[in-house]
Amino acid sequence: YNMDEVGLTLDASKEHVMCPRGANHSHNQANMSRQGCTLVQCIDAAGNGNVAPLFVVKGNGKKSPKWWAPLASFVQGTPLQNAMVWTQENAWMTTEIFMMWLEQVFLPATRKQRAGGPVLL
Repeated sequence: YNMDEVGLTLDASKEHVMCPRGANHSHNQANMSRQGCTLVQCIDAAGNGNVAPLFVVKGNGKKSPKWWAPLASFVQGTPLQNAMVWTQENAWMTTEIFMMWLEQVFLPATRKQRAGGPVLL
């Protein structure tokens, strides 16, 4: 399994990106004072995404924020239907959140595969 996290900026105010003509890469500067979140994804070597994605957003508890419940029905039938949303003061992945993800998300999702032996994360 491969687990990775990526920081997402929830600031859609950037409509244009400027870079030199012929450049292979462009960089967009984000205003770090804007709200963002961390997305945690996990997939196995066969490409099966059987581990629910996790969004870490700003907040003061570890449970899903109140605004997630109405959106949960909106994402039914999409790859986000089993997504979890947890909160952290800065919307960052911490050791504590990783351990919670490991115990509450990864281990239950891989129970069947782990019955045949250990799995590598």
